[in-house]
Amino acid sequence: MLSQARYDMQTKLRDANVKRYSEVAGDGGSGILEQVAGWMAALNKRVEKIRHIIVIVSAKGGVGKSFVTAMLAKELAGRGHLTGALDADINGSSLPYLLDAESHRASIGENGALPARGSFGVKVMSLDYFIGLDGAPVSWQGPSATYPWLGSMEATAIRELLAGSDWGELDYLLIDTPPSLARLTDLTGMLPSISGVVVVTTPSKVSYRVVLKSMERIYDTGAPVIGLVENMGGMVCRECGARSPVFNGEDMGGALDYIKLPLLGTVPFVSEEGIGAAKAAISGICGEIIQRAGAAA
Repeated sequence: MLSQARYDMQTKLRDANVKRYSEVAGDGGSGILEQVAGWMAALNKRVEKIRHIIVIVSAKGGVGKSFVTAMLAKELAGRGHLTGALDADINGSSLPYLLDAESHRASIGENGALPARGSFGVKVMSLDYFIGLDGAPVSWQGPSATYPWLGSMEATAIRELLAGSDWGELDYLLIDTPPSLARLTDLTGMLPSISGVVVVTTPSKVSYRVVLKSMERIYDTGAPVIGLVENMGGMVCRECGARSPVFNGEDMGGALDYIKLPLLGTVPFVSEEGIGAAKAAISGICGEIIQRAGAAA
């Protein structure tokens, strides 16, 4: 009975001139291959004046990845490097706030969308500039709002922000990604090259377990891994400057040895009054990134 039904279906498909995937040459006349080639050519041309692209990632949420990205961008720009920062977290964008560029609204110049100018002259781009900063989430509408489709729409939005923004010449473009590694996979697929990946974690057993699980996937992307930044690595006393642990079991040296990942530095958990300690740590981390990104280029 099943054999007969299968035969009848095959007969109907043949009569309707429906082809199998293996019988379709190229893109079947849809023109999609030319479209993709055009998109990639535009993106490649846009980023050819960017010397180093650094992607900041973490498979674990709540580790302060955006804070680290913003502090690194300020430090790089403060050292005289032409610096840009792209917020690739569609519904968790925070770089406009962290880089003092919230008031910007999207405008189009002769060579594309104009990034905001944040602290120390950092060029900042976020989808929030196009949809407003009133807190409304991005909601994609379509006939097939499935997870793969939504992921594809977000990747397309990031590609448009990269290719459609007038970055000009940059020494460094930092890309702040959302928790998970999906965006890193998208970026390695669309960008001609990435200078390096910086992994952010907290010195907690839970966060390090996630890092351990995620490193194989990060390495699979083929992007060079610069190293790991420990954020919230101890609380600094305002009175005496002593550092006390925030998390239980903060000595994660064994985990770093196991995954063979260099520790770029540890950023303390500080109040606004004690931000100097965090800045000092970021300065050291920045020096490591500049050295290692240059070696990987």
